[in-house]
Amino acid sequence: MSGLILELQKKRDHLQKNVENHKNKRDELNKKTREWVIRRDKLNQEIRELISRANKHRAKRDQYNEEVHKHKIERDAINKEVSRFSSIISELKKKITPAKGQPPLSRLKRELHNLEFKQMTSALSTEKEKELVETMKELSKTIKEREEKEETPEIKEAIKAYEEVKAEAEKEHRNLQELADKAQVEHDQMIELYKKSERLIKKADKAQNNFIKSKMEADEEHNITMNFVKQIHELDKIIIGLKIKQRYSLKSKKEVDNRLQAKEIFKRFKDGEKLSTEDIMLLQKTGFL
Repeated sequence: MSGLILELQKKRDHLQKNVENHKNKRDELNKKTREWVIRRDKLNQEIRELISRANKHRAKRDQYNEEVHKHKIERDAINKEVSRFSSIISELKKKITPAKGQPPLSRLKRELHNLEFKQMTSALSTEKEKELVETMKELSKTIKEREEKEETPEIKEAIKAYEEVKAEAEKEHRNLQELADKAQVEHDQMIELYKKSERLIKKADKAQNNFIKSKMEADEEHNITMNFVKQIHELDKIIIGLKIKQRYSLKSKKEVDNRLQAKEIFKRFKDGEKLSTEDIMLLQKTGFL
């Protein structure tokens, strides 16, 4: 029986080594699982912060776009006034007939424009360029004199009104462009933050997948560990039972040997032999005295 107990004890020791190995693997996997959880949660926090910042830029962008829309309406209304005064000026000027033999003012202005273009784009000799400049000066002078002569008080009043609304339209356009630029800046910053959050979301998803994988592997190692522990508990029950049985067998054998020895001693006692203290104690223990 002792040989069987020894064999079972060896098996138990082998199972205990397996328990330690798989327990270590489980603990290492649980450590990795916690690390992935920390990384995932940190990434998710960063994502929330980025999205929160992006949403603030989105709100500002939308606010600027709303103002852009309002200013567009105002600018368009002013531009209509600009067009209206421009039409009034054109109609008034059409009513003015230039002196006999003089070309229309509009033609003179076209000629001046063509000469200016020629000066900028043509390679001229010094003499030719000097002649061109003199011609342009004379033409500019003629145009100015004709404008002063032909512009009636009514036209001048219309031009003044035209210039005022045009200046207002330009101011409104500048305001609109400034708001549009601000809206674009907010939009670009919003997009950049969303892109950053998307990159972090991919990393967070990867961390989540690694967490799940590590958790499943840790659970598997735990189950294997518990299975070996269960086997050890079963073996312990068997070993304890065998040891109890062995002790009981040894005790019974010893009791039989003691009775046989006591019987021999009792016979010697009846024959009148002197007994030792140990002999008397054994007789008392076995019930012969």
